[in-house]
Amino acid sequence: YNDCNRLLSQADALFATTTRAMAVANPPPLQPDKPTAIFLVGGNLGTGMHTLLAVRKLFPDHFTNFVFVRVGEVDSDTFRHAGELDTLRQRVDESLAQFVNYCQRRNLPSIAFGGVAADTTAELTTMLDQALKQFPSSVVFASQLVFKNETFLTRLLHGQTPLVMQRRLQSRGVPMVILPMKI
Repeated sequence: YNDCNRLLSQADALFATTTRAMAVANPPPLQPDKPTAIFLVGGNLGTGMHTLLAVRKLFPDHFTNFVFVRVGEVDSDTFRHAGELDTLRQRVDESLAQFVNYCQRRNLPSIAFGGVAADTTAELTTMLDQALKQFPSSVVFASQLVFKNETFLTRLLHGQTPLVMQRRLQSRGVPMVILPMKI
């Protein structure tokens, strides 16, 4: 588990300097009627950036809009300390701003939907419903960590959310692609 966190931290560090710039003064306008890539991102910048860059490489110039969705998980620790819920909301907003700013600096229309919840998949579903209503021509993307020596425990601890969301979305006819990320 510590090895995984170390590798994810290294991936985060690769993108730390390219995503921390200020917001664009005049961002490109969203075009809701155009093809849209919706990204489910988590707390690791590197994983989200890997997915964004892979989609741009696999589908060059296909997607006009780039939407980022993240839910911070509220757990018992969040309620133990005063201000933790606000801190979690702030971390979610700041991480989403990094993705949006990255895209907008490259003249890619972008927006984010963020929230916090104890049931992350339920909240993701709610936010995706909002995004899909606003951008009906969308494909949803997420990353799945692929371990060199995968075990039952690594499968259990990492990567269940994309699979759950894929089943939910596909049962409703919404396309979702899970891209592998080797670590």
